[in-house]
Formats: sequence, structure tokens, C-alpha cells
Amino acid sequence: MLYSTKVIETAKFYQALSKYSLKTKQADLAKAFGEGKLGMYVSGAWDISGIESNYPNILFDVALLPKPNKWSGTHASFAGAEVLAITKQSKNQEAALKLIEYLLRSDVAMQVTKLVPSVFPSVVGADKDPWFEDHPMHQVFYEQNKYAKPAPSHPQWFKIQQYLTEAIEKIVLENENVESTLRYYNLKIQQLLNH
Repeated sequence: MLYSTKVIETAKFYQALSKYSLKTKQADLAKAFGEGKLGMYVSGAWDISGIESNYPNILFDVALLPKPNKWSGTHASFAGAEVLAITKQSKNQEAALKLIEYLLRSDVAMQVTKLVPSVFPSVVGADKDPWFEDHPMHQVFYEQNKYAKPAPSHPQWFKIQQYLTEAIEKIVLENENVESTLRYYNLKIQQLLNH
């Protein structure tokens, strides 16, 4: 339910933050941050190397996403990911499963991370790899994954996601009333789910 107490509290938190925010494209935010015009922004591990190479004189660090308040809530983020799947029509399901099991091994997953540091292993305990000792900012993103929430597996998810984006834009960009916006979009999403 979009208009539960916790959702309303979280939406109001981000609406309050938006008053002090630069609202623009991700690349513009990274540039403004690198030039010292922005104190913080929400991004992903893919920005670490770009900031380090494009703005070598800036001192920066990373942290978990903030919670709605000090005493409750979580550092939740979106769990975007690379997904490995086997179709029902596959003629090589057993071999495909072996490949997936191989790719999910901690040592192999860490090889991928070392080549592409914005892709993190989903294997519990991979953060014990010595690579993270030399990449402490990346370790924070690995830690953030513990709080990440995946998109629901629902046939209407694409449309639901569009409605959620519209609701967030109304609240954050247009400063619309949180409760009425959430109630409106909750109704639209419920209508989708009922069909």
C-alpha cells in the first residue's frame, strides 16, 4: 500500500531533501560533485573510477543510503542486477545450470568484480576477498546490497514502475502533497492489479 505510514514518512523525507537538491541528470550530478558544487549525491559504484580519474584532486567517500530517520527504517535501495536464467525451451538446461553455478562461485564472481568493479558478487562472504581491502569504497556498495530490494516479479511491473516514477516526480520535482499523490497512484496501481 503506497499510503502506509512508513511510505508517507519516507516520501516526506525525500521531499524535504529535494528542497536542497540539484535535480538533473546523473552525469550532471557527477560533474557538479567533482567540481565541488554539490556536497553529496546518490549514485552507484560505476561512478567511483570516473570521479577518481576526472577529478583527481577531490577527496570523497561513499556511505550507505540514509534511513528515513535515526531510529527506524533501513538503508534500502533498488536491487538492479545482472540476471542469469534458463528458458524452458533450452535444449541444454543441465549445461546452462552448470555454467550458472560456476559463475556464482565466489572466486569466479570476484574475477568479474575485479574486471568490472560496478558488478558485485551476490555470494555471501565474497566481501572477505582481499580485493576489498584495497577498494574500501566498493565494499560499501557490497554492504548496500544487503539492504537492496528487488523489483517484484509481476507481469504488470513495467506499468507499475511507470506509476511509481510519476508519483516520485510529483512529490520530489513538483512538491505535490505526499498523501494525496500516494493515494492517487495507489488507486491506479490497484486498478492494474485487479485486471
